[in-house]
Amino acid sequence: QCVEERVGVSTTLERQFVWGLRYIDDLVLRDRSTANNGVINERRYAMQDGNWNTIAICAATGTVTNIITERFACSAYGSPVFMTGAGVVQSTSTVGFETLYAGYRWDSTTPQMYYVRNRFLLPMIGTWNKRDPLVCTDTVIQTVLFGMTPPDWMAAGHLRVKFQGSRTILAGRRGEVQPDNRMALKVERTMGHHLSTHTKDHTVRA
Repeated sequence: QCVEERVGVSTTLERQFVWGLRYIDDLVLRDRSTANNGVINERRYAMQDGNWNTIAICAATGTVTNIITERFACSAYGSPVFMTGAGVVQSTSTVGFETLYAGYRWDSTTPQMYYVRNRFLLPMIGTWNKRDPLVCTDTVIQTVLFGMTPPDWMAAGHLRVKFQGSRTILAGRRGEVQPDNRMALKVERTMGHHLSTHTKDHTVRA
């Protein structure tokens, strides 16, 4: 995570960030030098909801009516709406607050995207600018034991395991496979794009 920013060739800080331990994008506060002279004279605490969207920021001091300095709302894919502390819509954040949707960094209103470590999220079209650059270098083995009460979808690399009533559906790049629900399923993904599902006595390629 970014902990300090300096502008251009300046050797003094322009802003600093303090991150929490609850989540990778758990922002606690942002300090800023509004004059860019290394003197911190502005502090804003981030208030995030259950999805880690920043929904408001508050100052270090103030009254019940003015301690909330700005509010934010986001669409399903992160397009932000900026508001004053009283909820009046404005064009942008007056203090340049950038940690918004899911704790991601908003990269200004042009070209409207979030910087998320190794790639960009484009909220206007609801997708990323490229696939996740993290690649698996070794064979990944995951075992799913049927008969449990798992979530509806479980991710296993490029393979998704869906539990739907008494059926178990494997949704991969080339279709779906429905294995015997009474058995343990071993899902193996290698560096290639094929998917193998191993049941008791045979292998089915999806």
